[in-house]
Amino acid sequence: MRSSTLFKAGAVLAMTSGIVLAPAAAFAAGTVTGTVTCYWPNSDGTTTFSVGYNNTGTTTVLIPVGTNNYVTPAPQDRGQPTTFLAGAHPNVWAPSLTAAEMNSNPNWFINGVATSYSGSIPQCASKPVSVNGSTTGYLGATAAIVGIGAYVIASPRRRRRSLTKAV
Repeated sequence: MRSSTLFKAGAVLAMTSGIVLAPAAAFAAGTVTGTVTCYWPNSDGTTTFSVGYNNTGTTTVLIPVGTNNYVTPAPQDRGQPTTFLAGAHPNVWAPSLTAAEMNSNPNWFINGVATSYSGSIPQCASKPVSVNGSTTGYLGATAAIVGIGAYVIASPRRRRRSLTKAV
């Protein structure tokens, strides 16, 4: 019986460590800066940019769209990331801008630091494809961990029920 309790405690610890540590990691120190790798022209006259970021911290940082994460010219939300994993992540999103927007000095601001879409940005050899993880993947992995932990915790109860029915 005691080993069952220890097993449950270990399962609960393993299950909750990902949940408890993830939000705490969201407040980790580190500098997040945007990066523009390249651009490609579109047949409709717009230009699309391969945009990413670099998080110098060691953990994930959350910066919601708003005063610390916005794009100019308006609209300030063009699908830019709000979850910034540690490390360099190129090709995370690809905003398209019209010629008029290109003449309005377009920028992505993260914590007051501008990432410009103008200047000496090379044309992409081909359209880059994002190979980075996503929030959906992180949430899916967390759900899987929780599900496995719940199954492990419930398993001894199922065994006890099946033994009592057999007797």
